[in-house]
Amino acid sequence: MRILLITPYYFPYINPRAHRWTSIAEEWAKNGHEIHVICSKRNDLPNLSQHNNVTIHRTGYNSLKEVFYNLFKSKKRRGEAQTSQSKTLKRSRLMTFMVWFNEVFWKKFYFPDDACVWYFPARKKAIYLLNKYEFNAFVSVSLPFSAHLVGLYCKKQFPKIHWLVDVGDPFSLQFNHPLNNHFLYKNLNVRLEKKVFEKADSISVTTDGTKKLYEQYFQNFENKIHVIPPLLKLNSNEKLPFDLSLDSSKIHIGYFGSFFKNVREPDIFLELLKKTFELNLDLKNKLVIHFFGDITEYFLMIFERYSVIEKNIKLHGLIPREAISDVMSQMNFLLNISNQSNFQIPSKSVDYMASGKPIINICSIEDDLFKQFFEEYDLIENILLTEKNISKETVKSFKNFIEKNNGQVTDNESLKKGITPFLTPQIAQKYLDIFT
Repeated sequence: MRILLITPYYFPYINPRAHRWTSIAEEWAKNGHEIHVICSKRNDLPNLSQHNNVTIHRTGYNSLKEVFYNLFKSKKRRGEAQTSQSKTLKRSRLMTFMVWFNEVFWKKFYFPDDACVWYFPARKKAIYLLNKYEFNAFVSVSLPFSAHLVGLYCKKQFPKIHWLVDVGDPFSLQFNHPLNNHFLYKNLNVRLEKKVFEKADSISVTTDGTKKLYEQYFQNFENKIHVIPPLLKLNSNEKLPFDLSLDSSKIHIGYFGSFFKNVREPDIFLELLKKTFELNLDLKNKLVIHFFGDITEYFLMIFERYSVIEKNIKLHGLIPREAISDVMSQMNFLLNISNQSNFQIPSKSVDYMASGKPIINICSIEDDLFKQFFEEYDLIENILLTEKNISKETVKSFKNFIEKNNGQVTDNESLKKGITPFLTPQIAQKYLDIFT
């Protein structure tokens, strides 16, 4: 098969969509399929290249922020890994200005999301490629939703080619974390997403919760929607580009992932940590919490408010996806801070499962999907926190779990069985089955 993939985020960009679809595209190419990818350009990479037998076409910038990064030749770009150890994430004047401009002006007016600047370059490249080659299918990937608008335009021009809409996160139904100005665009968001669903030949989502959400608000698309779960790519345990220099006398807890306002925020866990240290000075001298992921300006300010525990917090920034397994193996515990919704699950969930490490899951709702995902996992402590007034009983449960499970790992045989459905070959085949 010849397949066109439309996604602004692709290797070497670091985020869940880039990781998932780079793995799938390369798996398809390895099995003899011809794969072309349209993604955003980078000044340090050629506009046309091949990587692991996948042909990559780079065009346009994926956001106004990316335009700024390249215009001012910033040393650190969005979606790039840290190349050195960092105990704090310092804010540059350029970053401060970009955050201010984005929050005060640009975010209030862009449509449908901040990738709108990528729409026209991507659309032009897609039409060129669809005219040049005979594709069996094309796939548009969100977020950002702008990729689906490119797909919608292509479907109008080439109605006979199978169009798969892959939804990593809902667009118009993001009630807690709107992706644009809902006051201006709420109704238009719904109409556009319904239009995309109407014209698409098939739709894929990662959880049953997302499927149920769409079935609740969108009618007559049930037969189009396929649930394809998170992906786990087994890798060669690439090492970090810097040394973590972990103190073996300490207990190290690792959090992997980003934060999103009103969806997944760190302050409730920081409150638990602060309360725990107030009641248990011995733990304050032992625990080190490592955060691996992109910490935006907004969340950096939240961390700064907890200066009383700053010596226990290490912010490392983004790390190469291939190094995650190695870093997880160095942690004593893994930390998850769950979404405040019951239809999304962090993409790192399967990586956490594959680690075999004891997991601390901070959730804010009873029907937490991460908790459900790990129902048969025997080394997990689910801590329900709905307010910042942390009880002594909650602190005790947190403390007891750490003291009881430090150094433990889950059974290897049950682990292998649990992760098999999420491996790249199985996930890639599920998508191919949709086309055939």
